[in-house]
Amino acid sequence: NAYYRTIRSDLYTKDGTYLIRYCFGKNEETFTVAPGVTDIYESAFDCFNINSSLSSIILPDSLVSIWDFAFRSCDAEFVIPKNVRNISRYAFSDSRIESFVVSPDNPWFCARDGVLYTKDMKELVSIPECIASETFVLDAGTEKIRTGAMYENKTLRYFVIPADSALTWLEKSSLVFGSAAQLCGVYIHRAEPFAMDRYAMA
Repeated sequence: NAYYRTIRSDLYTKDGTYLIRYCFGKNEETFTVAPGVTDIYESAFDCFNINSSLSSIILPDSLVSIWDFAFRSCDAEFVIPKNVRNISRYAFSDSRIESFVVSPDNPWFCARDGVLYTKDMKELVSIPECIASETFVLDAGTEKIRTGAMYENKTLRYFVIPADSALTWLEKSSLVFGSAAQLCGVYIHRAEPFAMDRYAMA
C-alpha cells in the first residue's frame, strides 16, 4: 500500500507523519506514539464504547496538530508537547480528562489549574470534562472562548464570568450548557456586553 502502514497494529500514513488510528484491541496500559508524527488525526484515540486498559499516552515532540475528536472518550493521561500549535474543536470531547498538562516550553498553549488556554491566556481552549472543582471562574484576561470549550462537562456546577473580565467573544457552541450535566448556575458579573456567535450558549 502506497498510502498507509501499520506499526505494532496502529495505523499511520506511509511517511509516518500522521497517526490515523490507535488499535485499542492491544489492551496495553501505556502507548508511545511513533517518533516523527506531526498530526494526531481525527478520532485517532476515539474509544467510544470500547473498554480499554490504556491509561497513558506518550506524545512525541514532533507533534504539531491535534485534530477534531482526536481523544474523544479516551481516559488516558498525556502531556501536550512543546511544538503543538494547532488544537481543533472538540479534540477532547467526552474524554473524562481531569486536568490538562502542557510542556512549559510550548509557546502556543498553557494549562492553569488544569484548564487549557492559549499561552497569552487570551483564549480559553478547553475545560477538563472531569475537572475536580465545582466552580470555574474565567481568567480576567481571557478575551475569547473557543468552540467546544465546555462541551459535555461532567462535574462543574457553577460558571463565573468576573466583573473585571476582558471577554469580548464567544465562538459557536463555546459554552454548551445543555451538555453540562451538573450545571446549576451561570453568573455574569461583567457589566459591559460581549459578542457571541449563534448558538454560543446552546
